[in-house]
Amino acid sequence: MRSPGALMLTVTALAFALTTSGCAVPFLHSGATAVRTPRAANAAKGEKSFKVATASNLARPGKPVKDASGADASAATPTPIDDAAAWYARAMRQLTSDSSSAAEQSLRVALGKEPTYSPALALTSKLDFEAGRHADAIERLGIVTTEPHRFRDDERAILLTGLALHLDALGRTQEAREMITSVPSSQERRTGSARAYVLLRGESPDEASEVVEQALEHDGKSAVNLNNRGITLLRAGDVEGARRAFMMSIERAPKLCGPYYNLAILEKFYVLDDAAGARWYGAYRERSQADPDGLAQVFRLGESKPVAQEGAGR
Repeated sequence: MRSPGALMLTVTALAFALTTSGCAVPFLHSGATAVRTPRAANAAKGEKSFKVATASNLARPGKPVKDASGADASAATPTPIDDAAAWYARAMRQLTSDSSSAAEQSLRVALGKEPTYSPALALTSKLDFEAGRHADAIERLGIVTTEPHRFRDDERAILLTGLALHLDALGRTQEAREMITSVPSSQERRTGSARAYVLLRGESPDEASEVVEQALEHDGKSAVNLNNRGITLLRAGDVEGARRAFMMSIERAPKLCGPYYNLAILEKFYVLDDAAGARWYGAYRERSQADPDGLAQVFRLGESKPVAQEGAGR
């Protein structure tokens, strides 16, 4: 277990396409807004972040393809099922049916046909993150850095963000920082709170403060952004401000486990209120079994030592 002086506020990684409970990543718990994986339906809404399957080249099961006169044209216009977009769309349907293993298989086929098909890369990265297959994801996403010309700027921004999160998950924090900061400023908005997450976990977490404030300006109601702000305030010595930010985060998203963990650290090591810290830690454990800083042992032994003001370090 790390000493209290080395404790870090724990960061909640919400990875890629779907917002998770955000409870599996160690230290003072922050939050990375989901890097969204595009869905085929986005094409109808005019989103242009990725090439996506559209109604013109994909038919949904059980719905016949109609010609201009409204007649069934399925026989005359067979649905192409052997390109990356079609296999990606199939994977999305399989995920909707809670068949992640089948979806992963479809995504492998899609990437086998088109290794740079960004929707499939992003969704595979998300599934890899959830399964802890970080090394595999890093190898697969390497094409974004070795062949950048094969991706549009918006595609590269999202995929580089995913790559940064996988690097961070393996403890390669400096590489993660370099990756996330390599995203052009014109595309930074696509990195969401992931940028703040990576910077908060790096060796110079203070540089995340501006990013956190910018995220709040963009979405001041986000529980993740509020939690991140609590971290920066606590590191700056504003205990009451941090407490308010964590409490507001909980009000916005009661299931997000990070703020509970951070309040446990705040009460135990900054305010020196063991009972309050234990209560918040208990609330955290109701939402997550991860214990990156060994707080279970701290509260069981009733230790009470002041934490270093910067709250950083391992």
